[in-house]
Amino acid sequence: MKSDASSNKNPKIPFYSKHIKITLFLLLLVLLSLGYFLVVNPQKNRYNQAKNDIQSKKQEIESGQAINRKINNVIKQYGSVSPLDRQRLSDVLPLGSDKSSIFVNIESIAKQAGIDVSVISVSDHQDNTTSANRDILKQADNAPSQATYQLAEAQITAGFENVNYISLKKLLNLIESNLRILDIQNFSFNPEESKLELNLKAYYLK
Repeated sequence: MKSDASSNKNPKIPFYSKHIKITLFLLLLVLLSLGYFLVVNPQKNRYNQAKNDIQSKKQEIESGQAINRKINNVIKQYGSVSPLDRQRLSDVLPLGSDKSSIFVNIESIAKQAGIDVSVISVSDHQDNTTSANRDILKQADNAPSQATYQLAEAQITAGFENVNYISLKKLLNLIESNLRILDIQNFSFNPEESKLELNLKAYYLK
Protein backbone atom coordinates (compact mmCIF):
# COMPACT_ATOMS: atom_id res chain seq x y z
CA MET A 1 0.00 0.00 0.00
CA LYS A 2 2.85 2.39 0.83
CA SER A 3 4.37 1.75 -2.53
CA ASP A 4 1.13 2.63 -4.33
CA ALA A 5 0.70 5.83 -2.32
CA SER A 6 4.26 6.86 -3.06
CA SER A 7 3.83 6.34 -6.80
CA ASN A 8 0.64 8.40 -6.78
CA LYS A 9 2.39 11.27 -5.02
CA ASN A 10 5.25 11.33 -7.57
CA PRO A 11 3.73 10.84 -11.02
CA LYS A 12 6.17 10.71 -13.95
CA ILE A 13 6.37 14.13 -15.68
CA PRO A 14 7.08 14.21 -19.48
CA PHE A 15 10.47 15.65 -20.44
CA TYR A 16 9.05 18.57 -22.48
CA SER A 17 6.81 19.61 -19.57
CA LYS A 18 9.59 19.34 -17.04
CA HIS A 19 11.93 21.36 -19.22
CA ILE A 20 9.40 23.66 -20.91
CA LYS A 21 11.72 26.70 -20.94
CA ILE A 22 14.55 24.78 -22.56
CA THR A 23 12.13 23.26 -25.09
CA LEU A 24 10.71 26.67 -26.04
CA PHE A 25 14.19 28.16 -26.32
CA LEU A 26 15.37 25.35 -28.61
CA LEU A 27 12.22 25.67 -30.74
CA LEU A 28 12.73 29.45 -31.04
CA LEU A 29 16.37 28.91 -31.95
CA VAL A 30 15.40 26.48 -34.72
CA LEU A 31 12.79 28.90 -36.11
CA LEU A 32 15.23 31.81 -36.07
CA SER A 33 17.88 29.72 -37.81
CA LEU A 34 15.44 28.66 -40.51
CA GLY A 35 14.27 32.25 -40.96
CA TYR A 36 17.85 33.48 -41.35
CA PHE A 37 18.91 30.86 -43.89
CA LEU A 38 15.67 30.88 -45.89
CA VAL A 39 14.79 34.61 -45.84
CA VAL A 40 17.36 36.94 -44.34
CA ASN A 41 20.54 35.46 -45.79
CA PRO A 42 19.34 35.36 -49.45
CA GLN A 43 18.07 38.95 -49.14
CA LYS A 44 21.35 40.00 -47.57
CA ASN A 45 23.27 38.42 -50.46
CA ARG A 46 21.12 40.32 -52.97
CA TYR A 47 21.78 43.63 -51.25
CA ASN A 48 25.51 42.94 -51.00
CA GLN A 49 25.62 42.11 -54.70
CA ALA A 50 23.69 45.28 -55.51
CA LYS A 51 26.07 47.35 -53.36
CA ASN A 52 29.06 45.86 -55.19
CA ASP A 53 27.47 46.61 -58.55
CA ILE A 54 26.73 50.18 -57.47
CA GLN A 55 30.35 50.64 -56.40
CA SER A 56 31.46 49.47 -59.84
CA LYS A 57 29.04 51.93 -61.45
CA LYS A 58 30.41 54.71 -59.28
CA GLN A 59 33.94 54.00 -60.51
CA GLU A 60 32.70 54.13 -64.11
CA ILE A 61 30.98 57.43 -63.38
CA GLU A 62 34.17 58.92 -61.94
CA SER A 63 36.19 57.93 -64.99
CA GLY A 64 33.66 59.44 -67.42
CA GLN A 65 35.33 57.72 -70.39
CA ALA A 66 32.24 56.00 -71.76
CA ILE A 67 30.11 59.14 -71.81
CA ASN A 68 32.83 61.18 -73.55
CA ARG A 69 33.16 58.55 -76.28
CA LYS A 70 29.41 58.59 -76.74
CA ILE A 71 29.30 62.37 -77.07
CA ASN A 72 32.26 62.49 -79.46
CA ASN A 73 30.75 59.83 -81.72
CA VAL A 74 27.45 61.71 -81.91
CA ILE A 75 29.13 65.04 -82.69
CA LYS A 76 31.32 63.45 -85.39
CA GLN A 77 28.22 62.17 -87.16
CA TYR A 78 26.12 65.31 -86.69
CA GLY A 79 27.59 67.40 -89.50
CA SER A 80 27.22 64.72 -92.17
CA VAL A 81 23.71 63.40 -91.60
CA SER A 82 20.55 64.34 -93.45
CA PRO A 83 17.91 66.63 -91.89
CA LEU A 84 15.70 63.60 -91.18
CA ASP A 85 18.50 61.72 -89.42
CA ARG A 86 19.47 64.89 -87.60
CA GLN A 87 15.96 65.08 -86.19
CA ARG A 88 16.40 61.55 -84.86
CA LEU A 89 19.77 62.44 -83.42
CA SER A 90 18.18 65.35 -81.58
CA ASP A 91 16.64 62.80 -79.21
CA VAL A 92 20.19 61.88 -78.17
CA LEU A 93 21.85 65.29 -78.35
CA PRO A 94 19.16 67.94 -78.92
CA LEU A 95 19.59 71.41 -80.33
CA GLY A 96 18.85 73.56 -77.27
CA SER A 97 18.56 72.43 -73.65
CA ASP A 98 14.81 71.64 -73.84
CA LYS A 99 14.38 71.67 -70.06
CA SER A 100 10.79 70.39 -70.16
CA SER A 101 11.92 67.16 -71.82
CA ILE A 102 14.58 66.73 -69.13
CA PHE A 103 11.91 66.85 -66.42
CA VAL A 104 9.77 64.31 -68.28
CA ASN A 105 12.79 62.09 -68.94
CA ILE A 106 13.93 62.01 -65.29
CA GLU A 107 10.40 61.31 -64.02
CA SER A 108 9.98 58.49 -66.55
CA ILE A 109 13.28 56.89 -65.50
CA ALA A 110 12.31 57.13 -61.81
CA LYS A 111 8.93 55.53 -62.49
CA GLN A 112 10.59 52.60 -64.30
CA ALA A 113 12.94 52.14 -61.32
CA GLY A 114 9.99 52.12 -58.92
CA ILE A 115 10.99 55.22 -56.94
CA ASP A 116 9.50 58.69 -56.40
CA VAL A 117 10.89 62.04 -57.54
CA SER A 118 10.99 64.65 -54.76
CA VAL A 119 12.69 67.51 -56.63
CA ILE A 120 14.28 68.32 -60.01
CA SER A 121 16.15 71.49 -60.91
CA VAL A 122 17.86 72.31 -64.21
CA SER A 123 20.28 75.15 -64.94
CA ASP A 124 22.18 75.96 -68.14
CA HIS A 125 25.93 76.47 -68.44
CA GLN A 126 26.94 79.18 -70.84
CA ASP A 127 29.71 77.38 -72.72
CA ASN A 128 31.44 74.20 -71.60
CA THR A 129 32.79 73.09 -74.94
CA THR A 130 36.02 71.18 -74.39
CA SER A 131 38.94 71.75 -76.74
CA ALA A 132 38.69 68.19 -78.07
CA ASN A 133 34.96 68.51 -78.74
CA ARG A 134 35.43 71.97 -80.25
CA ASP A 135 37.85 70.51 -82.83
CA ILE A 136 35.36 67.79 -83.69
CA LEU A 137 32.58 70.35 -84.06
CA LYS A 138 34.74 72.46 -86.37
CA GLN A 139 35.18 69.45 -88.62
CA ALA A 140 31.41 69.02 -88.72
CA ASP A 141 30.97 72.74 -89.37
CA ASN A 142 33.15 72.51 -92.49
CA ALA A 143 30.56 70.34 -94.17
CA PRO A 144 28.53 72.18 -96.87
CA SER A 145 25.49 74.15 -95.69
CA GLN A 146 26.07 73.27 -92.04
CA ALA A 147 25.50 75.74 -89.22
CA THR A 148 27.99 76.25 -86.39
CA TYR A 149 27.25 74.23 -83.28
CA GLN A 150 28.80 74.08 -79.86
CA LEU A 151 28.43 71.48 -77.16
CA ALA A 152 26.73 72.93 -74.05
CA GLU A 153 25.70 71.46 -70.73
CA ALA A 154 22.64 71.62 -68.50
CA GLN A 155 23.28 70.90 -64.83
CA ILE A 156 20.60 68.72 -63.20
CA THR A 157 19.98 68.14 -59.50
CA ALA A 158 17.38 65.48 -58.74
CA GLY A 159 16.11 64.12 -55.43
CA PHE A 160 14.38 60.75 -55.02
CA GLU A 161 12.51 58.93 -52.25
CA ASN A 162 11.63 55.29 -51.45
CA VAL A 163 15.02 54.14 -52.74
CA ASN A 164 16.83 50.93 -51.77
CA TYR A 165 19.95 49.28 -53.14
CA ILE A 166 17.99 47.26 -55.70
CA SER A 167 16.08 50.25 -57.10
CA LEU A 168 19.25 52.39 -57.03
CA LYS A 169 21.05 49.83 -59.19
CA LYS A 170 18.10 49.79 -61.61
CA LEU A 171 18.02 53.60 -61.74
CA LEU A 172 21.73 53.83 -62.61
CA ASN A 173 21.32 51.21 -65.35
CA LEU A 174 18.37 53.10 -66.81
CA ILE A 175 20.31 56.37 -66.85
CA GLU A 176 23.26 54.65 -68.53
CA SER A 177 21.04 53.22 -71.29
CA ASN A 178 18.89 56.37 -71.63
CA LEU A 179 18.48 57.66 -75.19
CA ARG A 180 19.37 61.23 -74.27
CA ILE A 181 22.92 61.53 -72.95
CA LEU A 182 22.93 61.96 -69.16
CA ASP A 183 26.25 62.05 -67.32
CA ILE A 184 26.13 61.30 -63.57
CA GLN A 185 28.61 63.55 -61.76
CA ASN A 186 28.02 62.22 -58.26
CA PHE A 187 25.28 60.87 -56.02
CA SER A 188 24.47 60.70 -52.34
CA PHE A 189 22.42 57.74 -51.05
CA ASN A 190 20.98 57.52 -47.54
CA PRO A 191 19.72 53.91 -47.09
CA GLU A 192 18.31 54.63 -43.61
CA GLU A 193 15.97 57.33 -44.97
CA SER A 194 15.62 55.70 -48.42
CA LYS A 195 16.63 58.97 -50.07
CA LEU A 196 18.90 59.67 -53.03
CA GLU A 197 20.32 62.84 -54.58
CA LEU A 198 21.86 62.85 -58.05
CA ASN A 199 23.90 65.52 -59.81
CA LEU A 200 23.88 65.01 -63.57
CA LYS A 201 24.81 66.78 -66.78
CA ALA A 202 22.67 66.74 -69.89
CA TYR A 203 24.35 67.73 -73.14
CA TYR A 204 22.93 69.66 -76.07
CA LEU A 205 24.04 71.59 -79.12
CA LYS A 206 23.67 75.34 -79.47
